Amino acid sequence: MKRIQELKEKVSELDRLLDLGYPRYRFDKETSEEISQKITVLKDSASQLSNQLRKQYANGELSKFEMAFIEPAISDAYMKGIDKIRRGAKPSQVVHGYIAETLSTLEYWIGVIEECQSKDL
Repeated sequence: MKRIQELKEKVSELDRLLDLGYPRYRFDKETSEEISQKITVLKDSASQLSNQLRKQYANGELSKFEMAFIEPAISDAYMKGIDKIRRGAKPSQVVHGYIAETLSTLEYWIGVIEECQSKDL
């Protein structure tokens, strides 16, 4: 769950930054570069996490909980939005849409995990 929360924090931060430029997504050069760098960091860390989980899954190193929730949540979030964004992409409506889709996906999975954990208690 910690991995999903960390990824969600990065996505939320980008979402907040992009919200500041809505609807035209015009930023000063410094802010635009900051957003592009954060997109690159997000893409790299999500890709690394997704690959790490796939490798652990293939080697049978994931717990049942991680196989049922963490790996699908990260993969789903990555494929629905993060994968579609170029590294270092400039702020735009399209990028913001992918970030919003990723955030929504992560929030969905967090809700599912919390619901499952509350039923198990």
